[in-house]
Amino acid sequence: MMSASEFAERRERMLEALPDGAFLILFSGETAAASRDTTLPYWVERSFYYLTGLEREGMILCLRRSGQQRDCIVWTLPKDPDREKWTGVRMTKDAITELSGIGDVRDSDGFYNEFPAIALGLDSLYLDLDRLTWNASASQQERFAAEVRVRYPHLTIRSEAPLLASLRLIKSALEVSHLRKAIDVTWGGIQRMLRQSRPGMYEYQLEAEFTYELNRNGVRQTGYPSIVASGPSAVVLHYDTNQRVTEDGDLVLVDLGAQWELESGGVSFSFPVNGHYTNRQRQLYELVLHVLREVTALVRPGATWSQLNDAAKGLLAQGLKQAGLMENDEELSRYYYHSIGHFLGLDVHDVGGKEPVFVPGMVVTIEPGIYIAQEGIGIRLEDDVLVTDTGFEVLSACVARDPEAIEALMRTTG
Repeated sequence: MMSASEFAERRERMLEALPDGAFLILFSGETAAASRDTTLPYWVERSFYYLTGLEREGMILCLRRSGQQRDCIVWTLPKDPDREKWTGVRMTKDAITELSGIGDVRDSDGFYNEFPAIALGLDSLYLDLDRLTWNASASQQERFAAEVRVRYPHLTIRSEAPLLASLRLIKSALEVSHLRKAIDVTWGGIQRMLRQSRPGMYEYQLEAEFTYELNRNGVRQTGYPSIVASGPSAVVLHYDTNQRVTEDGDLVLVDLGAQWELESGGVSFSFPVNGHYTNRQRQLYELVLHVLREVTALVRPGATWSQLNDAAKGLLAQGLKQAGLMENDEELSRYYYHSIGHFLGLDVHDVGGKEPVFVPGMVVTIEPGIYIAQEGIGIRLEDDVLVTDTGFEVLSACVARDPEAIEALMRTTG
């Protein structure tokens, strides 16, 4: 369990990163409508959570730096007995202070009236303005930024991403322990899938076995939609409809991650639905496993994503030529069309991008894959790896990787 002191330390580091005369505003996020009278599950904005430990919608955080003055304020939805009959009791201000360590807690209906005083004398406003695609809907922060530009044209609006990403990239010992737990629970769910796997099952039935094991171990949410892709479905990288009926002889590619204290594991795994790899499946599986191990061994301080990806492409190209699928390296993009990994943490594709040089405390995924549409085979193997002072530690070392061990596990029941 994260303590208020850990969140307070994060806020202090963020305040030190802010330039003088700047302030940061973060929103906790909104619940999106699913239909006329239902909503999608609430998903707290991760940067807001990172600095507060709070997971309720309708909250706003402000960090303000002016000279020697450091301010931290959080606004929350006021108590509303009538509304609470429908949606549950809202957090009290005392509970917010106890959990987050923030002493200045105010009702959110006063935020816009108080904003002029907050901004007085400051020249820069930092917001979470990350936009992953051009056509993404405007976020709450983007809508707020548009209003601020009209009302306070003297304020320079900047993205907090470079500042906060540099903090989030380096995991504390407690964060790493939460990732270990998330990975352990993820592997427990995969093992249940393996033991229950039979040809003729729907992919979503395999997913149900995974979800049951997570729920049984105290996990309600996954870090991302579970991928359970059998046979030809496995060549689609983010396939998550999970509706196909598995057939005897299929390989099943799963990409799964339990959450623990909002830290997300991420494990990719490929297994034969009938419990036995064919010779061809084993040949290709062992190629990907070889690449996984060789590239993982390159993880160390000073390494870069481009170095790891180049190594993966070279090894995959060599193996695919030996497997009779390629004659020259230029054909590799037909069978390998993603990068070798990403950062891992509060988001499964965590902040940090592809530019930073690895330093101790980062957690990365290493996930080589090959996707052979003409043979109906997709194989991806993903491990979660901590960058240490001297090299690396595989946090997902509990996951069985050798084909013989997987087949033996699938022969067990329970």
